[in-house]
Amino acid sequence: MTRLPPAVWRSACAILLAGILAMLIAITYRHPCRFDLSQDRESTLTGETLNRLALLGDDVRVIFPTIFQEGNPVDEIRSMVLWRARALLAEYIARQPHIRMHAQLDLKLAGNAEEWASLCKEHDLSPTQVNCFIFLSGDGRLRQVVGVDELADYDKPMDRVPRKLQVHEFRAQAAFTAALTRFINREMKRIYALQDHREAATEDTGPGGISTLRKKLEEVGVEIHPLSFRKEPKVPADCDLLLVIGAESPIDEEDRRRMEDYLRSGGRLLVALGPRRTGIEALLDGWKVRVQTGRVLERSIQGPTVKWDETVEVAEFNPLHPVTAQFRRGAFGVLLTDARALEMDQSSDDRAAQYLLRTSDQSFIDRNSNRQPDAEEAFGQAVVAGAVWRKRPDRPPPDYRHVDSRIVVIGDATPLLNLRFEERSHRDLVMNAVNWLMGRERQVAAGSTAWTERVLPWNEQIQAFLFWTPIFLFPGVVVCAGVFIYFLRRL
Repeated sequence: MTRLPPAVWRSACAILLAGILAMLIAITYRHPCRFDLSQDRESTLTGETLNRLALLGDDVRVIFPTIFQEGNPVDEIRSMVLWRARALLAEYIARQPHIRMHAQLDLKLAGNAEEWASLCKEHDLSPTQVNCFIFLSGDGRLRQVVGVDELADYDKPMDRVPRKLQVHEFRAQAAFTAALTRFINREMKRIYALQDHREAATEDTGPGGISTLRKKLEEVGVEIHPLSFRKEPKVPADCDLLLVIGAESPIDEEDRRRMEDYLRSGGRLLVALGPRRTGIEALLDGWKVRVQTGRVLERSIQGPTVKWDETVEVAEFNPLHPVTAQFRRGAFGVLLTDARALEMDQSSDDRAAQYLLRTSDQSFIDRNSNRQPDAEEAFGQAVVAGAVWRKRPDRPPPDYRHVDSRIVVIGDATPLLNLRFEERSHRDLVMNAVNWLMGRERQVAAGSTAWTERVLPWNEQIQAFLFWTPIFLFPGVVVCAGVFIYFLRRL
């Protein structure tokens, strides 16, 4: 009988042991590469969430106290929402070790109720603050509470008649990510919104206000305040960003001078133009942004009819600028109405200018307001958003102090207004612009882009496969390896 060399036996044993070891590691190791097998993709973390988790540098403890009344249909649906959110939180914990579950308490149990009372005393919590997720910083100085109403939109009947209740929208990921962002942005930033020239108001909850933007900014650690030059002689010294959103009445020379002084001292400015000239164009012209006369119209074909539509679909974004570069990772879409075109001055000096958004080549600038493309109004791409900033010199002198002024101009205020803020990529575009303007480049992300490349569809066949595979396949591999070695030894 021919015997195999000892090296072959050692190699076969090493391969078998390596396979068993790899199988054990795959089963026991909390690896960040995970698969979302849920039908609604509710555990797939977006690019914005992954961005925030990567930036989290402090420990965050989570307390999860629950108590539900049996037979209460509202409590039953709240329980379902909270436990779905708890499963999602496990994905956060798996990807960011700084987050950990400090206490998960069923207050109907005597031991858990006593522990909850102790935690309330230790962290100054309210004993009635239950059925929620309480996020605490490692030093205990910052807390964020995410309640069930922030996690989902669900039926809330006034009576207690048992019936089938429904969850209409599950938004736990947005709530959790907003809460964790506050732990990243421990220092509150201050934004002032100019309100003297019929700009969009921060407290206006109607379609023309920016209250939705204000709430979103507050979620990520930004305070937004109205500003009137009739009451303030200049832009406040603690202003991290100045907003001029949809101004409609003239901005006089004195107000422009105040804004110019603010920019020259290193200020940050976000301008969303209104439908008519107000005088702010003169300020922007000095900063390499020339606002064109007229509005942008786009060819719209409806059957045999060709129309020129004031609603413009933005077809191109700048893949190099931080505000828009993240959209390369996912879907992008912006709608503008009555947009005004910009010209970015590329002449070389201490200021750099780049476009952010451009329309398709089926658009033109209607300079004479006749809604028709005239001979002098050629079709072509129009810039409808741009950014300007001060460049650092290649070889700064020894006493050089960089004044980091930044401006973003959008040719239409519609993406910032309540009417359209949550549509398409408007929210992500605006928040990216705000983060870049305030120097938070690392928090720029394409929030609407999901991790779809790691998602598997869920059906009964996959469920059966995943059930039977660990039962038969892995032991079968070991048995086959043993049979193979047995017959090798018989040779």
